[in-house]
Amino acid sequence: MQFSLVDNALDYLLSAAEHAEQDTPRDWKYALLHLVAGIELLLKARLGEEHWSLLFADVDKTSETALQSGDFVSVDFNPAIKRLTDIAGVVLDPEDKKRLEELRRYRNRVQHFAIDIEREALLSVMACGYNFCLNFVRTQLNDLLDEKGQQLIHEVSIKLREFAEFVETRLAGFKGEIEGAYNYLIDCPRCWQETLVLGDGDPQCLFCGFTASPDEVAKEVNYEAGPEPCPECGGSCVRLGDQTVWVCFQCGNQGDYEFCGTCGELFSGEPMGGRCSACWERLLENG
Repeated sequence: MQFSLVDNALDYLLSAAEHAEQDTPRDWKYALLHLVAGIELLLKARLGEEHWSLLFADVDKTSETALQSGDFVSVDFNPAIKRLTDIAGVVLDPEDKKRLEELRRYRNRVQHFAIDIEREALLSVMACGYNFCLNFVRTQLNDLLDEKGQQLIHEVSIKLREFAEFVETRLAGFKGEIEGAYNYLIDCPRCWQETLVLGDGDPQCLFCGFTASPDEVAKEVNYEAGPEPCPECGGSCVRLGDQTVWVCFQCGNQGDYEFCGTCGELFSGEPMGGRCSACWERLLENG
């Protein structure tokens, strides 16, 4: 049976769903790997429509013979996204680009490191990934779908509804618990739901149950700056990619902290000549 690049991508997505519906962490691992493989093939399918040479990792070593035989190193995840936006003119939503990068990092951790995968987190990630894929096919690849592709995309749509219903039902189960009950909630690095509780011991996700030390959680989240010592408790403090404030993973405090121009550490309160209060006092003492 011959599969087009798009059909092959959609088949990977359905394989991911089949693994996700099983009860073993081994299956969940392959669900995640096949999800990312399917997304990567969709990106490559769009690149191939722009020009076949864009499928090669090194565009200076392209060959139609190598393309037909499959004997070449294909473009990787991040370069594929860059070529799509810079060369093919594909506009990706910033949130989609963020999720794609998180998926890539997630895939790499699963492949190369020991990592726990909870089914709740997996199904949430699957819902996000499937949603991106369906939108991408609809806007970028719809003309390439043959009869088989149409059937596959229909099956993917059914699975997306199942995953989305699971996420919606689970969130509704503790909606009242979330509202106003916690100091600060951020996106969980495992399930991507805004249900990771900070400031009440070790951070813990209400949706998927992920928990780890503040330092370990700080390493996994997508942050713009940090981690730095928190001015309040000394814990790991970061500025998240979509926030202007700094957030501490240990005490849950948040604030418009600044770096001291003298000691280089974050500080809270009004800056005095660009310095923290301790450095300002030392400056006054030394005259």
